[in-house]
Amino acid sequence: MDTFFQIADLIIKISLPANSNKAHMLPTFLPFEFEPIKSDIPDMYVDVKLEEYTYYDENAEVLTDVSTIVDYNFRLEETKTNYIVSIVETQFDSIFRMRSTKDFKHNTIYTTNECLDDFFRLKWMLMAAFGQFALSQKRLLIHASAVLNAGSGYAFLGVSGTGKSTHSKLWLRHIPGSELLNDDNPIIHIKDDGSVWIYGSPWSGKTNCYVNKAAPLKAIFRLEQYPENILTPVEGKSALFTLLPSGSALTWNDILFQLMVDHMTLIIKKVKVYNLKCLPDKAASELSFNAIN
Repeated sequence: MDTFFQIADLIIKISLPANSNKAHMLPTFLPFEFEPIKSDIPDMYVDVKLEEYTYYDENAEVLTDVSTIVDYNFRLEETKTNYIVSIVETQFDSIFRMRSTKDFKHNTIYTTNECLDDFFRLKWMLMAAFGQFALSQKRLLIHASAVLNAGSGYAFLGVSGTGKSTHSKLWLRHIPGSELLNDDNPIIHIKDDGSVWIYGSPWSGKTNCYVNKAAPLKAIFRLEQYPENILTPVEGKSALFTLLPSGSALTWNDILFQLMVDHMTLIIKKVKVYNLKCLPDKAASELSFNAIN
């Protein structure tokens, strides 16, 4: 069953097993569902198969197998022509494995019928593939919380637990006209005219916010918890280093990683970047809003 979604203006074709329940398997993707016309050519392809993975390569290099995703670990392997991403569970062999071309344009996910309804793992696989593919399309999946206000977008960065979601909520509460765009993984797009836009996505962490909207990105703030509110504008290398930790490129792939750095370099030339040391209070939200309005 072929399904189509438009995410940050990219057409994604996901082929699900016959008789699949799309609404059950991909609930957060439904706001991005797309009905293509004959002239529409998908930008990215994902084929979900209920079959055993058989493409074992003795020369595959394990790049990492230690990163933790909630209750699962993932393993990333590389062959001459492909990446293999596996979600590994200690009690038995992986039942979610994805084989992707080096640019992540073509992806095949292998699983079992019993585990097909595990939306968390399927969603994570799709995010892993999209995040890498998007880099070749002048797009960046970024770890951030994002809000819209008066036709512009604002992104709040920071390590987990810093208060990204809290600061967004403060904007919603204290800055009139604000709405949440995404609370975990919005997408930044550098358009052909040089403008920088931010988009909602099907990946919003624990917050139920899957909004198919976009707006010009006006400012980026990296948050740090602090006993008072201090806002500092940053430019050049400092701005680049502010963005880098929130990117999603594979550090093992020189091409993709360089694309991410190139995109960020363009972004900081167009978008104001700030470091915000702050308390979780109304004054912090007013400080960040008033600085650029």
